[in-house]
Amino acid sequence: MAYVITVLLCTHNGARFLGAQLDSLLAQTRPASRIVISDDASTDGTWEILQRYAAQYPHISIRRHATHQTPDTTYNATPQIEIRTELPFVAPVAYPPLPPTARNFLDLMVAERNDYLMLCDQDDVWHTDKIARTLAKLNDMEARHGATTPCLTHTDLTVVDESLHVINPSFRAAMDADWTRTTLRDQIVQNTATGCTIMYNRALANLLTEVPRYAVMHDWWLPLVACAFGYMEPLATATIDYRQHAHNVIGATDMRTFRYKLHRALNLDTVRHAVRITYPQAAELLRIYAPQLKPADAAMLASYANLPAQNKLARLTTVIRERFWKSGLPRNLAYLLVL
Repeated sequence: MAYVITVLLCTHNGARFLGAQLDSLLAQTRPASRIVISDDASTDGTWEILQRYAAQYPHISIRRHATHQTPDTTYNATPQIEIRTELPFVAPVAYPPLPPTARNFLDLMVAERNDYLMLCDQDDVWHTDKIARTLAKLNDMEARHGATTPCLTHTDLTVVDESLHVINPSFRAAMDADWTRTTLRDQIVQNTATGCTIMYNRALANLLTEVPRYAVMHDWWLPLVACAFGYMEPLATATIDYRQHAHNVIGATDMRTFRYKLHRALNLDTVRHAVRITYPQAAELLRIYAPQLKPADAAMLASYANLPAQNKLARLTTVIRERFWKSGLPRNLAYLLVL
């Protein structure tokens, strides 16, 4: 069957590695139907590279922001969630700035509707069978859950250095990730999907009706919506060389090492910040989707979003009662310390 598969790629000053990424997209055994690229005012030759590829390959379309999207402070206020009598109360929420990379991707995700969509970073290299493998998994999900059910799949990654030498064959193992955590309750506390490995279907794309006022990152927002209304299932195969370099927005650190665990134990402010930015994300999910959510899920999101308004004892009580847990004992001990 002929499917329309669209790759969404965002760039910003990525000229150094962009050509290799684009070549890997063009070398797929199952080619993408469309490659849609949004450049965030690059100044290093990225735009010129994109223009050359777009001129040569008609299925590549490009657009550009005239000025760099600095962190979005439009919603950096304390708005009141609109409350209707049938919905749970959420206290006023202070939204942090929306990260520029997230904003660039979310703009594309809201704008694009096709059979299947994939997210792509500017500095990795896709394995030649990435689209074919991921599509097979998503087709299997739709066969079991129905093509009109929102579905998302994500894969493992091979962690490599700047020269594509393997650092770790499994990003999943390095991050000590528990991919069985696929419920909305799990995902509001801890994201388990990496954006550049994600493929999702039209049914999920149709739910992305507006750019959220705040999300920790675009690839956390998307699993939240998927788990709220459909299914997220992993594919335990590496389909991408995940390049690590000095300018990664988000990188890969082996979380299993004693050195990493000691660093986290000595830097609880970092842990505290990582927890606190999840509260407004939950509030925003409730604001946008409240009419469509199951009442139990709406109440759960409200309980989580309201944690900052409670004292320490009340927060601990709520976390235990609602089972807002991360994966693994070390993460949960740090989580409880900073609540």
